[in-house]
Amino acid sequence: LKQRLSDPDVDIRKATALAVGEAGISELIPELVQIMKGETESDKDTRRAATQGLRELADPSTTDALIEVMNNDDNHVEIRRDASRALGDIGSDKAVTALVDKLSALHEAQVTRGFRLDVIRALSDAKNTNAVSLLEILLEDQDADIHFLAAAALFEITGKGYGYNRT
Repeated sequence: LKQRLSDPDVDIRKATALAVGEAGISELIPELVQIMKGETESDKDTRRAATQGLRELADPSTTDALIEVMNNDDNHVEIRRDASRALGDIGSDKAVTALVDKLSALHEAQVTRGFRLDVIRALSDAKNTNAVSLLEILLEDQDADIHFLAAAALFEITGKGYGYNRT
C-alpha cells in the first residue's frame, strides 16, 4: 500500500489514502500526514482523501498536524474542514481547544459558513464540555442552520434541549 500512495495515477493515490484509514492501518500515519500537509502531494483531492483517512484512524498522535492544516489558510478550505472533523473524532482537550479557537475566529469574522458548520459538527462529535460556552453563544446566531446545529451539539454534549424537544 505504501507504494500505491505515490503511484503516478492520482485516482490510485486518492483511493489508497482513504483505504489506509478505513482499514485502520496506523503504520502509514506518517505518510498520510505528509500527503495531507502537501509535502508529498499537490493534488487537492488526494490531500483530502489522506485527511479523511486520518479522520477514520482518529489517532491522537495526528492532533498537531491536523491543527496545523486546519489553521493554515493556504490550504484549500475543504482540506481544512476535513481536518476539523478529524479533530472532532479525536476529541481530546487539545483538539477541542483548537476547534473552539477556530470556531470563535470564524464566528467573529462571520466568514466561511460551511467551515463553521463543520467545526460545530466536530465539536458535537467530540462531546467535550469545553465547547459548551461557545456553542451557547452560537444559539444567538442569525443563521438558522448555525443556531440549530449549535443546539444539536449542545444536546449531544450536555443532554439539555436548549429550547428543542429532543426526546
